[in-house]
Amino acid sequence: MLDSARYEERVETGIHGEAGGRPLDETSGRVARWILHVASASDSGVTLEASLDSLSIWRRSGAAIRSPDTDGIIGGRYRGTLSANGRYVPATHPFIPDEIAEFADLRNAAGALLPRLPSEPLAAGAVWRDDSTGTTIERLGDSTAAGVRLARYRLERHATVSRAPLAGGADTLALRVRQTTDESGEFAWDDARGVVGWTRTVTVLTEIPPGGSVRVPVRSRVVQRVTLTRLDESSR
Repeated sequence: MLDSARYEERVETGIHGEAGGRPLDETSGRVARWILHVASASDSGVTLEASLDSLSIWRRSGAAIRSPDTDGIIGGRYRGTLSANGRYVPATHPFIPDEIAEFADLRNAAGALLPRLPSEPLAAGAVWRDDSTGTTIERLGDSTAAGVRLARYRLERHATVSRAPLAGGADTLALRVRQTTDESGEFAWDDARGVVGWTRTVTVLTEIPPGGSVRVPVRSRVVQRVTLTRLDESSR
């Protein structure tokens, strides 16, 4: 299904932060075209290679818009193992130049490309849950596109991470961080080609209360909207 598959990914992100009551608002986005290859396959999954065929990134702060040169990552290989339920375990990623890393963390970009899948077939209306990751997948009613039947699924995920204070060295660093991630979206599945489309919204709330080296409370809210579309043969 995935060997030689091509996808277009569009990401739009809104960032709102506050530190000591002072607000910061930025927006950013990227448009990428991915090429996937299956290097090998076994009972545990497939060894998947992904590379970027094209990439544009931008960030807006106030009236200023900045965009880095992305040629340094085009063609670089991401490699990892993809299991039958869509869980991706990374092995290697290409070198991310500093001028690109300043705008986006792309180290695990291939791992976030495809959705998790239920570990068993679902009838319409059935629900599958993975409590270890806070993920719920519901089978929706099927649809048809260009005469092809597509199975549709709703995916939701909720996760909360709390980090204990860290200490060490001559200067003690005490950070208490609470981060909550909520994700919701829908994806479409073609029995012959796999995932053909995925739209989702991911909201990440981060709070750092004052304490130790942090003198004022820090809060941030990041809302990311992602659209993934499988490209047909004519798009090559």
